[in-house]
Amino acid sequence: MSVQPTTSADAETGSANRSGADPWTVALAAATSQVKRFIALIAIVTVLSALAGIAARLVIPASYKATVQVLIDPRGLRIFSNDSGQLDANTAINFVESQMGVIKSERVLLRVLRGQPAADDRSQPPADGAPSLPGDSGELAETKALTKLQRSIKVERAERSFIVDVTVDAASPQGAAALANAVVDAYIAEDQIDRSASMKRVTTELTGRLQSLRQNLREAEDKVEAFRVTNGLVGVRDKLVLEQRLSETTTALTLAESREAKLRGKYNELASSQPLMSAIGELGTDPESRSLALLLNSQATARSEMEQLSGSLGEQHPALQNARSRLKEIDKSITAVLSGVRKATQSQLDQTQSEVAYLSRKVSTLSADLSKARQAEVGLRTLQADVEGHRKILESFETKARETSEFGRIDGTSVRIVSPARAPSAQGSLKRLLLWGLLGGLAGAAISIAAIVFLTIFQRGVAGEHAIVRIPAPESNPGSARRPDASPPQVEPVREKRGRSDADPTATVKALYRTCLASGSGDPRQTKSISVLVVAARSGSGKSAVAAELAWIAASSGRRALLAEADPVNPTLAAVVPRNAPVRLFKLAGILRPIYRIDAGSHTLSVAPILKNEQDICLRLALRGDPPAISKTAEDFDFIVFDGPVIASREQARGLAGVADRIVLVSAADDPAQPSHADLVSWLDVPANKVLRTIVAGAGDAATDTIADRMTRGKIVRAG
Repeated sequence: MSVQPTTSADAETGSANRSGADPWTVALAAATSQVKRFIALIAIVTVLSALAGIAARLVIPASYKATVQVLIDPRGLRIFSNDSGQLDANTAINFVESQMGVIKSERVLLRVLRGQPAADDRSQPPADGAPSLPGDSGELAETKALTKLQRSIKVERAERSFIVDVTVDAASPQGAAALANAVVDAYIAEDQIDRSASMKRVTTELTGRLQSLRQNLREAEDKVEAFRVTNGLVGVRDKLVLEQRLSETTTALTLAESREAKLRGKYNELASSQPLMSAIGELGTDPESRSLALLLNSQATARSEMEQLSGSLGEQHPALQNARSRLKEIDKSITAVLSGVRKATQSQLDQTQSEVAYLSRKVSTLSADLSKARQAEVGLRTLQADVEGHRKILESFETKARETSEFGRIDGTSVRIVSPARAPSAQGSLKRLLLWGLLGGLAGAAISIAAIVFLTIFQRGVAGEHAIVRIPAPESNPGSARRPDASPPQVEPVREKRGRSDADPTATVKALYRTCLASGSGDPRQTKSISVLVVAARSGSGKSAVAAELAWIAASSGRRALLAEADPVNPTLAAVVPRNAPVRLFKLAGILRPIYRIDAGSHTLSVAPILKNEQDICLRLALRGDPPAISKTAEDFDFIVFDGPVIASREQARGLAGVADRIVLVSAADDPAQPSHADLVSWLDVPANKVLRTIVAGAGDAATDTIADRMTRGKIVRAG
């Protein structure tokens, strides 16, 4: 490790480093100084570059551009009523961009090279300016000419527009215009040829498919008819035969049941011993019923006469005897007629009941057959849907074949020239020479400035390889310590770890380490990340020694320990960092800082010192390609010790105290200038249980803030 003299520039760099300045700012300032130093060289390079640009313009031949604007409408011409002509926006853009590729295709450009006229005017000669091939040139010459023509053509399209710009470069203005127009004419001719060929091919294929589609439709219809016959689905006027028979049988059954009910009522009335005239009248108008009705009337008349005669004549009177004889004859006739009517009614009732039973069975059978037919209709509908599908396909093919045949006779192209190419005006040679000279000068100036800047950065990076400077520790000055200006409240400390000058300092710090671990869950074996801030009221209290010993004990216990120096006034940690310690970039508190790793056996301790040339080291590491660790500090280290400032530095001490889990106040024994626990809590504005206190030296001991004391220097140096 080398010791460098301190200059005013280095002092400014170190001050900027400790204040958190960006390393690129320092590099930019150094590069600006070097640019001012070599301003004459930059001017010479600029002039030479301008002359080189003018010379290049004189050597490179002139080039002229002509542009043709072509409208490519992806919707085409709407010829038939069923042609919607509506396209999705992305589909339309894709179509136009595909046509842009067709414009530069070999077919179109070969048509231009071979001088073929447009499709609408075959007698027109080739366009002037289009390159022609000699008669004896072979395929190689044609390929070279085609490649040259492809490079000279540029096809562009404005955003959200279907207008395509076809730009062609040529050695003369007239040649550029003629070649651009020839390219567009060739594209339109090829497009018409492709459309006509496509229509013919489609028409032929559609016509060839019609016979096969008709055969498919015929077979599908035959399947439907066979299925109808097999499953009894034959009908008349959209009604199945089974449905008609079931309807007729149901009607007949209803009538038979009605007749059965009437006959049953008639039979029941006739079965009574004395039928009434009213009941006889309801039996019907058949001859038996009418005869029975007449006999009943005669019976009623004879009985009336007999009653009259019996009231006026004696029992043995002949008239009364005749009346009684006539009444008996009438009763016998009624009985005989009634017996015949009853038998006839019984016969009719039996016949009607047989008819009802037969019709009922027939209705049941027809209902079952109809149910099966309904189930078979599902399969019939499937076959009918197949028939309809074949019929629609056939109709569609027939329609498309006719439309395509007619459409092939119509020019449906959607390409038209919006603006033909015109010969561009001749370019001023002097103006272009000046422009090329200006561009060459600007390029030379930019290249020279960039070379000087990168060379400066590289030199500073190489010079910083051995720039870790030892900063001597300031001498102890107890009188310079300043007490906090806040009035101390009289509160006793919550916890206090005290050691004596005759005790082992390492044991004291170990006890302090265990207390810090137990501050969270109370378990010293916890794995939670812990940050400890070590502060003192004055310099020379052994603060840095306690911080280093605490970090080393944490590393020895298997923790990923980090010792970060946070006292820019009295930096002491750089003096003991080994020269060959591995270093990397790390973002600590929002600032990129170099962190050195110190290994001793299985122990690992990372140290972040405040270095005089810290900006150069960061810049060198960044140029070397080392990616900085930008993750949270708690993810890389689980025990962090901040070697903090004296508490007189109010803002910095409060900022660190807010993020630390524990605050350790390092005091010298029997020092009346040391603040109390309550003073420190009030001054830093933190909870009282966050603050610990340790005494590392007696009143007469020579305590120092240099890290190279008997507690830590030997361990850290040996670890390196």
